[in-house]
Amino acid sequence: MSPEEAAGQIRPHIDEAKNARGRQDKEHPARVASDAINAVILRYDKAGGNLTSLARELEGELSLATLRRRVRVARADRPIGGAVRSHGSKDPDEVAAAAERIVDARGTKGYGAAIAREYDAGINLRAVAKIMGVSYHSLYITMMGSS
Repeated sequence: MSPEEAAGQIRPHIDEAKNARGRQDKEHPARVASDAINAVILRYDKAGGNLTSLARELEGELSLATLRRRVRVARADRPIGGAVRSHGSKDPDEVAAAAERIVDARGTKGYGAAIAREYDAGINLRAVAKIMGVSYHSLYITMMGSS
């Protein structure tokens, strides 16, 4: 699919899609138009289309950032603006025990592996980080570096 073809399929839906806000009924005309645009963009991307070329073809009607966001969301099969859900158990006893096990491993080669074990066991790392007084990001990066 060429950028011209994709733009031609997108343009008829742009004005209506601008009214899509938050979580609307799937049959709402604005949501239908927005979903149609997402489908075209995703087909174009999967066919190897260049989003920069498509953005140029659309001449500012949809920005490159908007196209990229729509592709990212469509790939994740998650509605735009969808709530980010917390992952893992936040049970205070489980989280406290996990934090203690991770703290015991701190300063050893197994620190990242200890974090990974708790994550794999379904413990919420953000809750663990709060108890430990560290950032979630630092735990996550340490865990990822251990693999």
